[in-house]
Amino acid sequence: MGLRQVAISALALALLFTPSHAVVIKSGGSAAGVSFGTWEPLNWTPDFVAVWSLDEGTSSDRVSNPLSSCGSSCDLTPVAVDQDTSLYKEGSASAAMTAASGSLNATNLQCDADNDDSDSLDNCTALDISSGNLSWGGWFNLGSQLAQAGVSGPSDNYVQILGTYTGGSSDNGYGLFYQQSGYSALYHCVMDGSDLTTSVFANTAITSDIYDATWHSTWTYIACTYDASTDVLSFYYRDDDAPGDSGKTLSSVTALTSSSANFRVGTTQTDKLQDFNVDDLFVAQKALTATDICRICSCGADGSACSCVSSNQASYVDKGRNAACGDCTLPNCNSSLAGS
Repeated sequence: MGLRQVAISALALALLFTPSHAVVIKSGGSAAGVSFGTWEPLNWTPDFVAVWSLDEGTSSDRVSNPLSSCGSSCDLTPVAVDQDTSLYKEGSASAAMTAASGSLNATNLQCDADNDDSDSLDNCTALDISSGNLSWGGWFNLGSQLAQAGVSGPSDNYVQILGTYTGGSSDNGYGLFYQQSGYSALYHCVMDGSDLTTSVFANTAITSDIYDATWHSTWTYIACTYDASTDVLSFYYRDDDAPGDSGKTLSSVTALTSSSANFRVGTTQTDKLQDFNVDDLFVAQKALTATDICRICSCGADGSACSCVSSNQASYVDKGRNAACGDCTLPNCNSSLAGS
């Protein structure tokens, strides 16, 4: 093997085995070691506090990606959460959060963000974020039932999707909530006392006693971002055909403070009816941009759903789930995370 070929092969191996932010050969190759076919986009997982694929079995902890900054400390303990291998958006399964109102066991995933050791959960204090920039979200699929009144959100009829928000008189922490309001599906990006309300699905051409079933069983990518430098809370959604308020913002947001509560996916309230699935959730201590969110929606935080052209790695060979993300505008295929 010639000297040039050895050098190029060594470079390829160095890229392959870099522990984070690595470029990964996806397919192809050549005798000269110059062209390798297609490459995965950069793995952004190390830029996140936690990323959960939610592929694990019904009784198993939902594992936080070990490359994320929190790693296994942010694994989530399940309470009556099913594994759904027939309805998912990433990997091989999603987490089914289904519980009738008045159920003896509320359906949720939790870890101990406030480190009070009162509930035998893993300590995940990295998720008890009390300052700086912040983003959180993932894939959400509303089931066939409507929400019922409860008290775990900033107001009645809110159902928690994820976060540390405590509600009540303290109003601390961050969260993403769902609310059925008439014939609209409302989502709420909540941070301390600030509540950014957004309408994703709306249909007025229906009678007063029938809701449109197409609002339900549809995967929607939803993310909240907070930029501390501008004090602005933003909402993003990505869907293949839904109308809505993507890019809606709220200014002069109440300062982020510690919630002194667990991080939760789903609700701990037994007066809540839940019927939804979640997949590929994340928390990042960064203010993600619209193109960041598009890339995560389309390719995943690790980039594995997409591939780049080897000869021009800024271009995509495969845009992954981009059509399901509303054909949103992607960054260059080889881009680093833009949010900070």
